[in-house]
Amino acid sequence: MINIAAKGLRQSRLHNIFVSEIYFTQGDHMNQQRRSIGVHLRMTCAPLEADSLLSALQDLQRLSREEPGNRMFDILQCCEHAGGFLVLEEFENEAALATHRASDQFRRFKEATASLTLTIERYAPV
Repeated sequence: MINIAAKGLRQSRLHNIFVSEIYFTQGDHMNQQRRSIGVHLRMTCAPLEADSLLSALQDLQRLSREEPGNRMFDILQCCEHAGGFLVLEEFENEAALATHRASDQFRRFKEATASLTLTIERYAPV
């Protein structure tokens, strides 16, 4: 059984993005719990900027998946709007998330997308 609890919303310095941090706990057969943090973003840009945003996201994804404590980094592209992306991340703990946000690849992502016109939406469990 998986339990989900919202930790709250935090404002990131990246394009004034708000991200939801969701804690997942999952009990195993020994009655131990595993806790992780999920970050869910919807990023939208102009269709002509979609290739640039996707390229920056894929670079970030590739390197982030190698980080210790990263359990998931998935990118979904909207079928109806080329500039629409959903980013789903999961980290083992707060330290892993903090390390990710302080990483060189995260800094490079911010630099690569600074000139794009982005709309960012946050998602949290209800």
